[in-house]
Amino acid sequence: MIVELLIQVGPIVVVLLLIIWLIGWLGSKRSKKLSMAAKNGWLISHIFFFIIYFSGLFATLLLTIGSTYTTDPILMHTTHLYAKYSDWFLIIPGAFGCIITGVWLAVRTHWGLMNYYWVIAKTVGNVLSIAFGSYWMRVWYGKTIEFTKNGHFDFFHNAVYLESRQGLIYGSIGAILFLGYLVAISKFKPWGKRKKQKQIPTAVKPIMK
Repeated sequence: MIVELLIQVGPIVVVLLLIIWLIGWLGSKRSKKLSMAAKNGWLISHIFFFIIYFSGLFATLLLTIGSTYTTDPILMHTTHLYAKYSDWFLIIPGAFGCIITGVWLAVRTHWGLMNYYWVIAKTVGNVLSIAFGSYWMRVWYGKTIEFTKNGHFDFFHNAVYLESRQGLIYGSIGAILFLGYLVAISKFKPWGKRKKQKQIPTAVKPIMK
């Protein structure tokens, strides 16, 4: 289980860390911080991607809950298929857009990427959220679509299908609540600034000629 988790989640985490490092490196090459107009523009973009992200999760939740109120196998398959489309076209672009714009705002303003605990917590939270979606949510999407395709009727009492559908519902609720937690971190900015270690000056001995 752990090995499979590392195989599935490891590559996406590595890609995210590389993206964060690249954005941080590009930001460090610019001496001037963002102007107020540029900062507001990037902030609007960040909020825009958050709305897309949230909309995709909310659509997945509504569609998956909707599948519990019908016995039509074709309609059930359609709801799960559109839930997967919400992942492709809303959740994934929104999540990556959030982390890219958020990191850029951090490195190009006075906050910095590693100066404040709340910025670090939010960045790590975004990475964990994407990792969760890329493994568990992806599996649940796939199983609900697989079991409902071609109008099969045996999935109504199939434990794997029912668990996957339940996983999508609870997973979507958990992801939405976690997004709310990340928003609260951005709003209240808890935990303060990291303390920098003081460098102990070393005595310089005069060079004897």
